[in-house]
Amino acid sequence: MPFRLALAASVGVALSALLAAESEPPLRREALAKEHDLAAGERVFTIVCAACHADEASGAPLVGDRAAWVPRLEQGLGRLVRRAIEGYEGPAGEMPARGGDDTLADAAVANAVAFLADRALAAPSG
Repeated sequence: MPFRLALAASVGVALSALLAAESEPPLRREALAKEHDLAAGERVFTIVCAACHADEASGAPLVGDRAAWVPRLEQGLGRLVRRAIEGYEGPAGEMPARGGDDTLADAAVANAVAFLADRALAAPSG
């Protein structure tokens, strides 16, 4: 039990730092993999996020679409995570809070956003 509390505390501190970041360095895939559980993020993506982010008809930026994601990523991962947690309505459409699944923990949302960022950064430019 103490391990779980320590783990939860460290995840909470890391997430708080991420969400509080005013300015962030450019994203690198290595940092995403080090700071987030991308495999867990992919599972959340498959179960929750793919409904929109894998469907062209939804208008959401598609997984792996570098051109669609880079302008968003330039705003900082913390901002994207915050918008994914809280929900966001902008010129391109609406992002429902927690992808419409209010049972998702903040860390699960952060991992899913990191997974989407990783896939965008892995995609070829052009």
